[in-house]
Amino acid sequence: MIRARRLRHTGPIVLSGDLYHFRESRTLRRVPTFNYSEAESFQSIDKVEALIKETHATLWIEHDKALAETLKKAPQFYD
Repeated sequence: MIRARRLRHTGPIVLSGDLYHFRESRTLRRVPTFNYSEAESFQSIDKVEALIKETHATLWIEHDKALAETLKKAPQFYD
């Protein structure tokens, strides 16, 4: 199931999991060669991108070190 988590003050957030490893993967619509199925990966990409557009969610690419450095760390939090 793909869904955006709506936080009261932060708004909707989607965590990329392993869908995207890098920002460039999203920008260039690239799928890692080690993925099980390129076609299924693109289906997932399309679903996630539609969700982001529909909900105006922020996407967090969890492998993105630059993004991770900007996010709040405990004891701070998002709500």
